[in-house]
Amino acid sequence: MRRLAHFNVMPLGLVFALGALCLSPAAAGPLPDAFTLGKCVPADSWMYVHAVTNPERAWLNARWHEIIAEFKKTGVDQDFIKLFMSLLGDSERAAAQATMDKVLTLIQGVNWSDLTDKEFVFAERPSGSMLGFDYIMIAKGKAGTGEANVAGLVSIMKEAATVSGATLNQSKVHEADVWEVTHEGLSKIGLSIALFRYQDTIGLLTGRKTLEEVVGMLTGKSQAKSLINAPRFQEALALVEAPADSIAFFDWKMFASSLRTMFENIAKKAATEKSEPGTANAKQPEGMKVITTLLDRADVFEYAISSVAMKGNREFCWNATRLQSGKESSPLAKAMLNRKAFEKFDQFIPAEATGFSLTGFVDLEVLYDMVLDFIAKVIPDGPGTVAQWN
Repeated sequence: MRRLAHFNVMPLGLVFALGALCLSPAAAGPLPDAFTLGKCVPADSWMYVHAVTNPERAWLNARWHEIIAEFKKTGVDQDFIKLFMSLLGDSERAAAQATMDKVLTLIQGVNWSDLTDKEFVFAERPSGSMLGFDYIMIAKGKAGTGEANVAGLVSIMKEAATVSGATLNQSKVHEADVWEVTHEGLSKIGLSIALFRYQDTIGLLTGRKTLEEVVGMLTGKSQAKSLINAPRFQEALALVEAPADSIAFFDWKMFASSLRTMFENIAKKAATEKSEPGTANAKQPEGMKVITTLLDRADVFEYAISSVAMKGNREFCWNATRLQSGKESSPLAKAMLNRKAFEKFDQFIPAEATGFSLTGFVDLEVLYDMVLDFIAKVIPDGPGTVAQWN
């Protein structure tokens, strides 16, 4: 029997950007050829998660399929449904059964395994909607399955549109088939939702600009720049080994900046609205001050990246987080950096163990002091709260 060993090669690498010591982006190469959908992710995305099929993982996937099959044999899911139905009256039970049958039929109209057979991408970027972000999901499926799977997804969207009072409009964008949801409520907050299909690649995303850029980069019809070619991502990629299964990138600095801009816009809008003293709106500036101060204190990281590769019966994971230059002495950074070396850790690991993971965690004392200091200096009546706590 094969044994799976897990190696967390770099539990956490904290790399400092100190002037001339900055790593050169040129040190990183492109992502492996299997990661084809990376070219579709806009350059201003602050989150990017990309998984691909790796033949080396076949043995492990087969074991998971066996586990899921055995779980289904237990009938736990059916027992839960029976319990739920027993709580309903006759008429309610009939309506619930009809709804479940319809949902099950819609779900079974999509071959979810084929849908994500080759690749899957999830990303987020700033947007002009009231939500503040656009969401991107793209899947590259098994050859020849795109048409059937998108038909199943369109059926699901049509049913959702009918229930919510929305409409589903079909069009073409850069040679891709597109289905967009139109609803008065979505329009009021500046949000749009669209499904697209280009050959065997299918995507679901929000934002009209994002739709045009993502589909444009996928079809080669757009001059928009992708994240994977951005110097900042390339710099991060140089810190880890090349992925074979997945890559995950999180731009902390961009995310914090987007949040700060979103809350500032909310504060500006609130400031233009007259409110009586003591009302909820009157307390918004105070609340915004707390939020922006919290963001400022937490804004110490540049980015984080994680790379995973399955090789034989071993899974390797490389992680790195980079701090902003000059933030090394901030409380949050100290809590992350103030770690002691492991001492005799092996005495706690059984001899028959096939893998283990170690981490120095964080300095809880520094973290505790940081929280109390924030409460005392920023939260209304903070000093009284801290005194009562102590």
